[in-house]
Amino acid sequence: RGELVVGLVTSVVNTLLALVALQLAAGSTAAWLSWGIAAFVLGWVIQFIGHKYEGRKPAFVDDLVGLLVGPMFVTAEALFAAGKVDGITGFYFTTILNLEAKGVSGRDYTVHRFFESGLRLYGNVLMVNPSYLKENPKTVERFVQAYHLALKSAIKDTEGAIKYVKARDEKLDERLEWRRMRLAVDQFIVTPAVEAEGLGTIDLKRVDAAIKVVSSALKLATPPAASAIASANFLPPAADRRL
Repeated sequence: RGELVVGLVTSVVNTLLALVALQLAAGSTAAWLSWGIAAFVLGWVIQFIGHKYEGRKPAFVDDLVGLLVGPMFVTAEALFAAGKVDGITGFYFTTILNLEAKGVSGRDYTVHRFFESGLRLYGNVLMVNPSYLKENPKTVERFVQAYHLALKSAIKDTEGAIKYVKARDEKLDERLEWRRMRLAVDQFIVTPAVEAEGLGTIDLKRVDAAIKVVSSALKLATPPAASAIASANFLPPAADRRL
């Protein structure tokens, strides 16, 4: 399961790091704290070098929450792959592929999707600043139209869509991204509701139910109205959204 050489090298490195950590832990507080801070800074430097090599900026540049969430998912996946925990949460079409890369077969675990347990929340959405929407309604409308056209094209010709992105990111793994796209499309995008009503259809009753779930979890004193945060006014005609 997995690459033997990579596994052996990882084992050796982890053993050496553990021995170093034991030596530092036996020393003074100032010693292990200084080495710990230095290692932390060095780790970030190496990560930034890696992002520079990839030609991509870290996720937390656009979303500071990613600074906290990212390591959590990586750690959870590593522990699950090592058999140290019985279950984890994650993004379906990311976590599955990450576990495969760690040598975990899909036959070794069961996936429980939230909607199968009755938690019918909307996933990814297009969000726009209210002020910008008020000042640029036509721009927003055209963007939404372009998005749906691109999404329909990517669903119809996933291989072509991946090649299009590959032309702009030569390090892209086409096979991996094709699988990621199809996992997303087949499990979460092309749903019975989408097949019946088209892409982008919004059910305000479902939005309201989702607001109640989130408000209960976060103990919001004044939950927003569904119509205040969701709108179908900028969608293309239904005929243009059908697959």
